[in-house]
Amino acid sequence: MSLKDDLDAATREAGGPANQGLDADGVWSTIVPVDGDSVVPVRARVTSTGRHFTLVAHLADLTELEPELLVSLLRRNAEADHTDGATYAVISEEDDIVAATCHWTLPSVSPLEFAELLQAFAKAVRILRNDLTDMADQGAPVRLLEPVSLAELAARARPEPG
Repeated sequence: MSLKDDLDAATREAGGPANQGLDADGVWSTIVPVDGDSVVPVRARVTSTGRHFTLVAHLADLTELEPELLVSLLRRNAEADHTDGATYAVISEEDDIVAATCHWTLPSVSPLEFAELLQAFAKAVRILRNDLTDMADQGAPVRLLEPVSLAELAARARPEPG
C-alpha cells in the first residue's frame, strides 16, 4: 500500500462514516478546536511525489513582510519545544499567510498514528496562535485569522430555505 492509500484510510477513519477521505488531488480537510467552541480548518495534503504528506492550518495574514518577524518565526522553528513540534510557514496565495505545518516523512501511516498526529497538531496550532497573538500585541505585522464557532459552521451547513 502507498502512503497516499494509508492516508486515505486514516482520514476516512478519523472523519467518521460520512467522510469521503482524500479528494482527487490528495487533500482532506477537517477542523480542530482552538478555544471554547471555536475551530480552525486543517488540511492534510499528499505531496506530488506521494512520499510525504503535510498538515496545514492557516493562522494569520502578514500585513507586511518584515524581516525581523520572519527571522523570529524561523528561530522558533529551530526548537521543537517552542512550537510543540509544528513549524511556522509563510504561504503565498492571494496574500502572505502565516501557517502552522507538520510534515510526515515516514513511508506509511496507520489510522492510530494519524489520529495521534492530528491531536498533537491541534495542540500545536493552539500554541502557535497564542504565540502570534503575543507578537501582534507587541506590534508585529500580523493579523490573526478569526476562528469559526461550531454554531456558525452548523449554520453554514444547513441548506437555505427556499
